[in-house]
Amino acid sequence: MAIRFKVQFPSWLNRLVLFALTLYHSIRLRCPVRIIPLTKGKFAIVDPDDYHWLSKYNWHVVTTNGFYYAARRARVSECRSRGTVFMNREVLKPPPNLLADHRNHHTLDNRKSNLRPATYVENGRNRRKVTKRNKSSKYKGVSFHKSKKRWRAVISYQGRSIQLGEFKTELEAAKAYDKAAKFHFGEFACLNLPHEGHPNLPGSPRAGGDPDKCYMFSLPARRLLIPLFHLIAKLFSLYRRLL
Repeated sequence: MAIRFKVQFPSWLNRLVLFALTLYHSIRLRCPVRIIPLTKGKFAIVDPDDYHWLSKYNWHVVTTNGFYYAARRARVSECRSRGTVFMNREVLKPPPNLLADHRNHHTLDNRKSNLRPATYVENGRNRRKVTKRNKSSKYKGVSFHKSKKRWRAVISYQGRSIQLGEFKTELEAAKAYDKAAKFHFGEFACLNLPHEGHPNLPGSPRAGGDPDKCYMFSLPARRLLIPLFHLIAKLFSLYRRLL
């Protein structure tokens, strides 16, 4: 028979850990953010102006297709009983026929600048490749042709597969897919190499940063503080699991 126990930490330690996490993500994203604790050792990132009303509810983690989302139980409508309400939809408030897409693929980053309305097709275009053991390539749209011993790049657009060519290296095939994805998908293109010609750095529009709200930290300060707070974030996940 398994024995379960719950560790009770003092409230001041909870506040200290949340403060450290908030500072870490503010430095990493280079704009002010707030942290909302969830279940399973996870937490959501939100804008300071949304924190006050979002923190009034009890949020938990929901796993969908291998991704974590912040959600809560609430009455969906007057005619229906209680259902699941997702935080990203609460923040963005898209029309019923659209999704709340995360620009930087971090599904717990629910800042307004990281959310945008998208159709199901556009949301699928922005989805990263799920790497499995039997996949020949870690890059999206790339596979290895065993008989020719070359890397093949393919992109799906409007229900058909477009052959982009065969390449000597996996990296060349990945770049070919990125070029085609930017042409066909525009801002919803999920790139294999986002740093090349399409920056995905923290604080950039692609990563969900808001230039009007961002502030700069010196490079030596970031190099010193980010590894420290990254360790704190890992300890926080373990700490939350013990609660």
